[in-house]
Amino acid sequence: MIKNIFIAECKIWRGDKYFTEGIEQLLSYLTWRDTKTSYIIFSRNQNVSDVITKAKKLMESHANYLRTDKEISESSVKYVFKQLADPSKECFITLHIFDLN
Repeated sequence: MIKNIFIAECKIWRGDKYFTEGIEQLLSYLTWRDTKTSYIIFSRNQNVSDVITKAKKLMESHANYLRTDKEISESSVKYVFKQLADPSKECFITLHIFDLN
């Protein structure tokens, strides 16, 4: 049996719509067994503080968002989401934002 242990999605920050599409993409990869994920965002030529603020708001406004689990650092937060395939199952999405400037 093949089992995913960890799933991640990496994106360059290109605005709200692209960021939200990335959340959907990440959630679409999950099966009911998958519980640990990361969403990694690279910000270049942007005010990274603004990107962090927008990204956190977008995570918390997503339809599958349940709660914030832990703020690891200013640019890394662990969230709990409902899975797309099985809304009774929860998964962790840890958002990591890196400044490339």
